Parts: sequence; C-alpha cells; structure tokens
Amino acid sequence: MSDLVNAAFPYDGTAEDKSEYQRLTDRIIDETTKSYNKDGPRVPNWSLDMQISIDRIKANLKLLIPHGHHFTEDNFDAVEAEKRFLKLRILESDISNKGGQYRKRFWSISDPSILISPDPVFKPLVDEDLKSISDSNPRQLFSEVVASQAIIDSWEKKGTDVDSVLGIKPLREDEVIMVFYHGGGFYLECPGTNRTAALEISIETGNRVFLPDYRYSPVNPFPASIYDGFLFFRHLVSCGFKPSNIIIMGDSAGGNLCLCLLQMLKSLNLTQPKAAILFSPWCDLSFTSDSWKRNIPYDFIPVPNFDDVLCDNRIYVAPGKKFEEVKKMLGHPLISPLHGDYEGCAPMYIQSGEVELLVDDIDALAKKLGAHETYIKGRSHPGISHSSDKVIYEKYAGMVHIFFLFDMADEKHAAIKGVGNYVRSLK
Repeated sequence: MSDLVNAAFPYDGTAEDKSEYQRLTDRIIDETTKSYNKDGPRVPNWSLDMQISIDRIKANLKLLIPHGHHFTEDNFDAVEAEKRFLKLRILESDISNKGGQYRKRFWSISDPSILISPDPVFKPLVDEDLKSISDSNPRQLFSEVVASQAIIDSWEKKGTDVDSVLGIKPLREDEVIMVFYHGGGFYLECPGTNRTAALEISIETGNRVFLPDYRYSPVNPFPASIYDGFLFFRHLVSCGFKPSNIIIMGDSAGGNLCLCLLQMLKSLNLTQPKAAILFSPWCDLSFTSDSWKRNIPYDFIPVPNFDDVLCDNRIYVAPGKKFEEVKKMLGHPLISPLHGDYEGCAPMYIQSGEVELLVDDIDALAKKLGAHETYIKGRSHPGISHSSDKVIYEKYAGMVHIFFLFDMADEKHAAIKGVGNYVRSLK
C-alpha cells in the first residue's frame, strides 16, 4: 500500500515542505504506535503496520484532497477544481522485480461501429465521437497491459515477442483476459494505481490483465467515465476478443463501472462478459446507509459532506450544481447501480470489507442479487462455496475499503487467492 501511504509526500515541494511532511509522518507513526501498544488494535485482526497505514492514508487524503470552501455553486470552475486533484491521479505502483511486466498501449476511438448509445444519456457523447472521427481527429485513450513473467516466458518460447504479449490483440482464439477498471470516485487514481494488484491477479489466474483509462470528472462528469469503459470493452471485441472470454473487474468506482457495463450490454442485447469481479463496489451514491456513520473510526476514505461542492457524488453527477439537483439523479441505475436490473447478466463475484464505509450498500446489492454471504478471516481462502450460484459474495473480517491493496493484511492474500479460485470455478 506504499503508493497511497506516501501519496502526500511533497516531491515537488521545498526542503521545508518535505521536512514538515516527515515530521507529520513521524508524529502519526509515534501516536499510532503508542495507542496500539496501550489499547491494542483498533480492529482485532489489525497488525501495527495495518493501523499505521490506515492513519497515514487518512492524514494524506486530508492534505491532498481539496475541500470546497474555495468553491460554491456560483463560482465553481471545473478546470480549476480538477487541477487540485492531479497529484492523486498519478499514484502508480512499481512492479519491477515482482514477477511480471506491463506496457502502456494507446488506442483511438476511430471505428464508428463501436459507437452506440445504450441509453439516451450517452447520445451527446456518441455524437461528439462521431464528429471527431469525421474530422479525422479521433479521441485517444490508453490501457496498461499487465502479464506475469510466466505468461511472457511461455509465449516467447512459442516465438511471440514480449511487446506482442503486452499488446491489445488476442494471443490465441480462445484466450481469456481480465479487464480491471480502477477506482477513485471517477476523479482520482489511474490505471497504474492497480498495477501491482493486476500483476498479482495475473500470476494467480494465468491471464493477462488490461487496465483501461477513462475520462475524469469534474471536467468530464457522468456519464463520460462509464461510456469510455463501455467503449474499451467494445474495442476489445473489435480486436478479436470474444466477449464471453472477457472477465471484467473493478474496485470502488471501477466496480460501479462494471455494474453499469453489464446493464449497458443488456440494454443493447449484446453478449455479456464471462463474469464480473467487484472489489468494494461503489453501488449507491446516496451515502445514506448506516455503515457510512458506523465505520468512520475504521475506514480511511473521507466521509462525504453534502454541503461541500467537491463532495464525491456532486462532482461526478453534476459538478457545480446544487445538491438538490444532484439528489434527484442518485436513483438512476447507471449512477447508483444498486438500482439496476441484472436479470440475464453475467455471473458476479463480490468482495467487501467488514468495516468499510460502503459495506451496508454492498450487502444490499448482494441481497438483491440473491447471494449467500461467506465470511472470511485469515490468510487462507476456503474455496468457492455455493459455486453453482450466479452471484458469490464474500465479506472479509476487519477489512476496510479496497483492502486488496494492503499487503500487510492477511485477508488481502486470501482475497487474491479467492479471485483465482473463482476464475477457475467458471465454466
């Protein structure tokens, strides 16, 4: 979790800035260590390292995520607001010497056949892309492609060079791949944030993992992010990948995107992916369930403040608008996918943390989908129980939001093994 832990380090600051940050870090470590030794862990299965990491991330996010006291509905400027989030859009994990490689691959939205509107809200975006194509100036996005060294070595022995292995083309007709949409509330983080997790999943499953980029709010609010995620799926199919061999994944907002993608494909009567894997999915943007209050002492993500014009749901749904306008939109199933209809959609595998702020919302999603809950504690994964069920739901003891990124937590390792067990259980 070093990338988020160290996110607030002022790399481009003065020597005084760096010294001040180091003093803050030392103070947090000292205070948390004293508290841990005196009162024990805040959550029974937390190590000291886990508790220090949580406290450091909380402090870092307070430093780096701006609050809206400089902005109101009257003076809101999306471009100026976006500048304040840039430091949290460059959090990249280092996978050198971790058993795999990656490449960043750019792709153009230049094929009109992939442009289709699954819902009226997307029509303006489709029209913009069609015009860009007609003007010979198509938009360009990128995806990172991650593969374990075992996958790379295997294909190199067959005569396929590493750049081809790390490209956006099928390596064989029946290749199964995994597409990992990153989280960050649709305004933070980047594909590289999940690079290490993608490599761990590639090693565990034996599949290549694709980490697509998408546009961010507040400059590109709803539905731009989920539209771009949909287009990448369509692009992969146009490249020769079979939809039924694509496993989509997402953490937090990326889980929201996956749920929206299932709905969009269903609305167009297009082939569903092989499965969807959802890590702490952000499925209800109303922030009204009890866990948003109950788990404040444990989770690291900031507590939403509806009065703040930079509140997560406000800047994603309708940046700069009054909350009353935003609130009216929160029941839309492509904004809060808890309200979506998933009859006939792909199988799903959902993981949540027991003490994360989103857990009640995820519970509600699992209940709606008819999933049995499996409670997991410790480093070992028990295998996929109820493997014949369409939806599998696992809750991990004492874990926070997107806990699969916390190396020091035993449950993180169980969760990665769980992904492998689930993928191997798919027909």
